[in-house]
Amino acid sequence: MKYSVKILFFLFALSTASCLVAQNNVIDEIVWVVGDEAILKSEVEEYRKEILMQNQRIEGDPYCFIPEQLAIRKLFLDQAKLDSIEVQESNVNRTLEYLVNEYIASTGSVERLEEYYGKSMAGIPEDL
Repeated sequence: MKYSVKILFFLFALSTASCLVAQNNVIDEIVWVVGDEAILKSEVEEYRKEILMQNQRIEGDPYCFIPEQLAIRKLFLDQAKLDSIEVQESNVNRTLEYLVNEYIASTGSVERLEEYYGKSMAGIPEDL
């Protein structure tokens, strides 16, 4: 009898501990939803890193300000889809090239930019 109670207690403790560990395995979280688009916590963190890299100040709580800015962007994109605004690929490429060059200038070198993003130069424009 003593052993069965101990075994039951051990199994209960083990199952409870495994449930607690499983709850911490979150891949990403949805912070806001704008139209059909979700704003993810990872997007907020990436935007926060960009702001810090550019030495810009954020007034107030960054976790309120940044989702709001991302929501505004997504609202404009959603409205652009409704209005059927088309952008030429050459304009997009030119803007991406400008942004990458600005980031290289602010970090000091291509290697430091790659280190900061944890990606090669080929992957950085995809994030922008």
